Amino acid sequence: METFFSSLLKHFYTHYREPYPPCWMIFEAISFGVVSHVYKRSKGDLRTPVAAQFGLHHDILESWLHSLIVARNVCAHSGRTWNRRFFKPVIPKMYAQHWPVESQDQLYVLCGMVHHLMKIIADGSNWSVRLRELINARPNVPLADMGFPEQWETSAFWEF
Repeated sequence: METFFSSLLKHFYTHYREPYPPCWMIFEAISFGVVSHVYKRSKGDLRTPVAAQFGLHHDILESWLHSLIVARNVCAHSGRTWNRRFFKPVIPKMYAQHWPVESQDQLYVLCGMVHHLMKIIADGSNWSVRLRELINARPNVPLADMGFPEQWETSAFWEF
């Protein structure tokens, strides 16, 4: 069975004479972990404009990518997330007041990172609304164990 990526490559080499396919085409085929490693190993003059697209410093984006990969792997392998301590990402100053220091290695901050990125990648996404609905549907889950501060959903950061 032909994969999506192989069909992209076949189309590319049938219609174009360039020696290499475009970057976006390659990124369709690689894992999130490889994306993170490519970003980490890139020079600052390449990383800076990418991070700027997300309103972040390149070191912060690198840290976030690593944190999100760890979280993704935990989820992919059915690991426990609700009271787990994760890799502690670099927190931008603009979010220091919204992300408590004691929560910086917990699920709350990871959700905050996804919220920030989704606002840029898919403006209009209802990811954060779905997160709130999921949490509200399970009132017995101890939010503090996941790093969620009291009244988290009323924070200006979340903009529901």
